[in-house]
Amino acid sequence: MDNGQTIPLSEVASVQYKLEQPSIWRRDLLPTITVQADVVPGIEAKTANGQLAAPIAELEKKLPAGYTIEVGGTVEESAKGLRSIAFILPMMIFLMLTILMVQLRRSERPMAPTWRQTRGCRK
Repeated sequence: MDNGQTIPLSEVASVQYKLEQPSIWRRDLLPTITVQADVVPGIEAKTANGQLAAPIAELEKKLPAGYTIEVGGTVEESAKGLRSIAFILPMMIFLMLTILMVQLRRSERPMAPTWRQTRGCRK
């Protein structure tokens, strides 16, 4: 509710027991139960995840052996993007400096203006 009070599940849903074909959802080949939620407008998923990290960690400690809780959705996709950037960024910097050194023919030339300025030299 908007005022923060809890309401019984029976007021908004009806629970029924019935037979159906068994299906096991898997993620990374492991049987999975997925829980989804929307965040309150104005709050980002990363912020909500940070606020829920401690209670989720406590809940995970109480789970039987072999059970885990993993974050998915936008937080997971963002982490994947940052990992790919963190992997390629050092190589890009190295490649740019190498190209710059080859173009200038000497490895100390890219830093020469900085050295001159710090030593008070003029050219």
